[in-house]
Amino acid sequence: MGEAKYKKHRHAVLRSGKMICIYCGERPADTVDHMPPRMAFENKQRPDVLVFPACGVCNSATKDNDAIVSWFSRLHYGPGFSSITPDFKKLSRGMYRYPDLTKEFRFREQLRYVRNSRGVIVPSDLVTVDVGPITRAALEQFALKFTIAMHWHHSGEIVPADAPIWIMGTTNYHMMTNPHIQRLLSSFKKLELMRQGAMTSAHQFAYQSEYVDKTGESVHYGVFRASFAVCGQVRPALQNSLPADSIRRRRDLLRPYPYIDISRLQDT
Repeated sequence: MGEAKYKKHRHAVLRSGKMICIYCGERPADTVDHMPPRMAFENKQRPDVLVFPACGVCNSATKDNDAIVSWFSRLHYGPGFSSITPDFKKLSRGMYRYPDLTKEFRFREQLRYVRNSRGVIVPSDLVTVDVGPITRAALEQFALKFTIAMHWHHSGEIVPADAPIWIMGTTNYHMMTNPHIQRLLSSFKKLELMRQGAMTSAHQFAYQSEYVDKTGESVHYGVFRASFAVCGQVRPALQNSLPADSIRRRRDLLRPYPYIDISRLQDT
C-alpha cells in the first residue's frame, strides 16, 4: 500500500466510530486529532504521525488552545524560518479574540549570543518571553492534552478517568532563568522527531516519552522550537506528592478557555 493510501486508510479507521475518543473516554471517535496541531507547523506541513481518534466534541473544545499554543510556538523561528508567513499572519489575527491573554506577554530581552550543543558561542535571534497566569494556564491545558495523547500513543490505553496527571508548561524565559525547571528539563536527553519519508519536525517540535508497562505509568516531554516546553506524567503516586494545583484529571481537558476565572484575578 502506498503512503498516501495508507494515510487515507489510517485516518478512516481513526474516525470510523469504532474506536473510543482518547480524551473523554466515552464517545465514539469520529474525527482525527493531530497532536501537535497542524497549525503549529510551517505552512501546516507536518509528518502524518501522532494522529489520534477523537470525538467531535473534544476536538472542537480544544481548538482555542491549539490556536494559542500554535501562535506562541512561532514567536521564535530560528534558522531557515520566517515569522511573516501567511499562515502565521492568520494565526496572529486570530489572537485578537484573546485580548486578556495577549496583554500578558512581556518580551524580556534580545539575546545576541548563545552557547550551542558543542559549547560554541554563536549568534542567535532568540527572544525570551515571560507571560502571566492566563497564558500559563493555556500552556498547562495544552500539556494535559499532550500527555493524554502521548500516553495512548505508547500504551494503546486511554488514561483512566481517576488517574492523577501532573502537568507543567513553561516558556523559554523560565527555562533559562529557573534552576528547578532547568534541572527537570535536563533529564530529557533522547529527544525524538516526527518523521514521514524525508519530512521531519526538526527545528519545530521534538519529544520524549517513557511508558512502564507493568504499572501503566508514563512521562512525556515536548519542546516547541525555542518558545516553550510542556511536561506531563500519568502516575497514581503523584496524588499526594505534588501540589494539588499541578494535578489534573482527564475530564479537566474540556474546561473552556480561559481555564481560570479572570474576574478573580482582576479583583486581587
